[in-house]
Amino acid sequence: MKRMVFAGFVAAMMLAAGPSQARDYVYGSWVSPKHNVNAMVLPKYFEQVTKDTNGAIKWKIVAGGQLVDGKGTLPGLRDSLVDAGLQIPIYATSDLPATAMIFQTLQFNGDPVAATGSSNEFTMLHCPQCLEEFKKTKTVYLGGYAVTPYHVMCRKEVHDVADLKGLKIRATGAFVTMLKLTDATPVAMDTATAVEAVQRGTIDCSLNSMSWLKTYGYQDVTKRVLNQPLGSNQPAIFLFFSRTTWSGFTADQRKAHFKHAPGATASAAIDAYLKADADILKEAQAKHGVVLDAPGKGWDDVIKRYIALQIEENVKFATARKVRDPKALLAKYDEAQAKWNRLSKEIGGDVTKFTAALKREIYDKIDPNKL
Repeated sequence: MKRMVFAGFVAAMMLAAGPSQARDYVYGSWVSPKHNVNAMVLPKYFEQVTKDTNGAIKWKIVAGGQLVDGKGTLPGLRDSLVDAGLQIPIYATSDLPATAMIFQTLQFNGDPVAATGSSNEFTMLHCPQCLEEFKKTKTVYLGGYAVTPYHVMCRKEVHDVADLKGLKIRATGAFVTMLKLTDATPVAMDTATAVEAVQRGTIDCSLNSMSWLKTYGYQDVTKRVLNQPLGSNQPAIFLFFSRTTWSGFTADQRKAHFKHAPGATASAAIDAYLKADADILKEAQAKHGVVLDAPGKGWDDVIKRYIALQIEENVKFATARKVRDPKALLAKYDEAQAKWNRLSKEIGGDVTKFTAALKREIYDKIDPNKL
């Protein structure tokens, strides 16, 4: 109830101010203020925008789901409750079906740089249907990142695939299909909400990226982590703007937001995830008693079976949601993946190199005033 009252107050203030009057713009995030993207990446991005607009544009991050939750972000942007936010496409499949199809196309190379590059290039340059979805939902896409590979995090020890039989595990998108191959019971739930569900015993485990031990607080409720990477999905759209807000910016203000998007995207993938994982796991083991369990029998078989199903499942998903020619879209995505797998070898974990590559290969080919 408090969140609804606060949200209504913020919305009223925004409408009263109007697009032409100075005000703080609101980034509504449903993840914790401690999440690396909220704590490390977005503050720097917004500072750069403020500097480039001579203080005319200032942003305030309202995190922890005070304004919008995972499923409420898109309606919040569309209705101008918030000016920007974090959107997971699989939480809005009816509104973002083509984008969601790519989100649930898992990559198994364990490389968030390649996954981030390929998903952004595909979404921004090779997916007209994705761009149509953003216009229809009154949103503007400026960047998304890929997380590091997912692992099963549980309240109890697990090793073999057979250990998961009957366990209730939080999962979304493609991971639902994968978990069904293990005889586990997938439970649809956003990442933040699942922490409390695990703590209460409503569910047994959650499929998470390693850094979420700290950024979401899983280290306090899931003491066993299976050391078996199960692929990753993308893009988590963190530079996602209300089109009403975007249209209210001047041309130079839009350029300022767009100019710094490649750097923020590179930092989200590398600083917030790739570099953070090892340190977060080490700290979780030393200070929170988290145990890393060795994978046992059956995992290679599950992954092989899932990969064999992935295209068929994605086409079925997309066709049911009236995505046009999904096989052609997936083929374009494969091309982007192959390209960024090569580029990633040159980039490594260098944010500067990744920023330059994103700018050269994607952002320089787009006019921010025509989005």
